[in-house]
Amino acid sequence: MSKLCSASFKKLFDGIKKMTFSMDEFIEMVDNAMPSIANELSIGHCAEIFTAPPTYLNINGINQTVVFYDNPDSYSKDDPETFTFRTGEGGSLVVKFHCYKEHCWDEEELSDLAFLAELLFILGGRVQLLGTLQKTSVTDMGSGASNIKGFTEHCAKLAAQNLLKDHVMIFFNLKNFKFINRLAGERQGDVIIRKYAHTLMNFMRGTEKLARPGGDNFIAIVARERSEEFLKLLAGIALDIDLAGEKQTVNVTARAGIYKILENDTPDTAINASSIALNTSKKSGRCDVVWFIPDMLDKTIKANEVSNLFPEALANKEFVVYYQPKVTLADNTLCGCEALTRWIRGGKIVSPADFIPVLEKEGTICRLDFYVLESVCSDIRRWLDMGLTPVRVSTNFSKLHLHNTGFADEIISVINKYGIDPSYIEVELTESTGYEDYEALAEFVRKMKNCGICTSIDDFGTGYSSLNLLKDLDVDIIKLDKSFLDNLGNEKKTDEVVIRNIVTMVNELDMQVVAEGVETHIQAELLGNFSCSMAQGYLFDKPLPCSDFEERLENTAFYAGK
Repeated sequence: MSKLCSASFKKLFDGIKKMTFSMDEFIEMVDNAMPSIANELSIGHCAEIFTAPPTYLNINGINQTVVFYDNPDSYSKDDPETFTFRTGEGGSLVVKFHCYKEHCWDEEELSDLAFLAELLFILGGRVQLLGTLQKTSVTDMGSGASNIKGFTEHCAKLAAQNLLKDHVMIFFNLKNFKFINRLAGERQGDVIIRKYAHTLMNFMRGTEKLARPGGDNFIAIVARERSEEFLKLLAGIALDIDLAGEKQTVNVTARAGIYKILENDTPDTAINASSIALNTSKKSGRCDVVWFIPDMLDKTIKANEVSNLFPEALANKEFVVYYQPKVTLADNTLCGCEALTRWIRGGKIVSPADFIPVLEKEGTICRLDFYVLESVCSDIRRWLDMGLTPVRVSTNFSKLHLHNTGFADEIISVINKYGIDPSYIEVELTESTGYEDYEALAEFVRKMKNCGICTSIDDFGTGYSSLNLLKDLDVDIIKLDKSFLDNLGNEKKTDEVVIRNIVTMVNELDMQVVAEGVETHIQAELLGNFSCSMAQGYLFDKPLPCSDFEERLENTAFYAGK
């Protein structure tokens, strides 16, 4: 009579009814039920061998042997009864039974063994599937690393066990991956991400874990004593890829922010701190690895405050335009000015250094730039209506505008809105813009010139392509950076030689030079001797509120005595 309805099998079935996602739990359940089943079916040894190829979820594949029951003195190791099953992912499950010594299974017992083997296969597959579904919910399928949900859950478990403090949190970003992606193609880019992640995952031990929040960003929690070893991997991992049918090696490097986790830190605290350190690394442009210090958090809090307050401040017109005069060095008369933004919040002036970089990073600087242009055009319109003759006003525009194909048209639209002559406006861009977006810059300058609007290059001499800018861009004005003037008039004549030759070259190209940051009479005299056209700086005037600047418009010879 078949043993399938026995209490032993019933015990196995009852255990299987439980929802389990863990293969270890399944093995324990079978272990508990197997002794009585083995006794009824004369089984001296029962084992299964499970193999599966590598997948996103199991990067090294599976090759596992599990012994469910073993009574070594009761069975012969020869001629096991073997049942083989194929799995969907190209793997296999082999179940082997050895019978008691001096026993030979009859047909009914063999049928029961076949049923038991199939039962182990089906139920084990069910557990495997449930485990896979659960793992999928916490895994980034593009790389095989954990996703952010799985990572935070893992860190929370470490925190609950008071183990989090034994680790460092590392937030890192692949360097120049956009370039690699363009070079290799998107498909190969995905392969690189996957291989890179697998290399790091193979490094992980015990409580360590790697996650990919998205794109080319990763987070890792690593044991403190192994952090330096991990950072060596981030310095460069050589990966082989197929590029246009040829094998090529790509060296993938990363910049990282690291936080040494403290006793009472939460996972969110550690992740946030490492992210802040990574941002510091990106901003520095020099240090690929930056350890978190508390000062970074203070700066981040201030930056977030700027971000949150900016829309309201713009709507409430808290940003006020000041004007810093420019004078002709030939006769010290007023010839122009630069529009500069001041943020007045609660009666106090917020330093531009505290908000301009934040707005630049977020791209909201573009809204402020056009706000300033509107204010400038409105003031010029009012000056004209008052009977004052305006001077040309330069307004600063971020390089981010060059990604906007309608940039030039928007400037022209604002000028036309106030009915002012375009020659009263000068658009000022920084030199580094020309290096990154040269074609867009050249087209923009051409459109401005066609409309009678002057363009100038700010901070000339501090970027990468000064001579190309002079040679290829038809700008009207070059603004000489203040750093060239700092040593002007000293015994060392190097800066004088450089400035004199820059001014000569610019003048011969039918452009004008404005020297920024002029603070001494010696500087002004030397610049005049070099035939520099204009100057601005504290020697003449600081940035002035609109009402004070209007007084300068009424008396353009105000600086003649300086």
